[in-house]
Amino acid sequence: METYSGMKAEQITRGDMLRFVWREKSQLLRFLRWTGEVEKYSAAGRES
Repeated sequence: METYSGMKAEQITRGDMLRFVWREKSQLLRFLRWTGEVEKYSAAGRES
């Protein structure tokens, strides 16, 4: 979140985190779907 928002980690509050997650929820979900796809391909490669 620090890199993405530009806020310093020590300054981020719980409210900041909740607002960030709410505002970026679609991007965060897209990222999680992508990491799931990468994991599937990685696991398939290890099985070969």
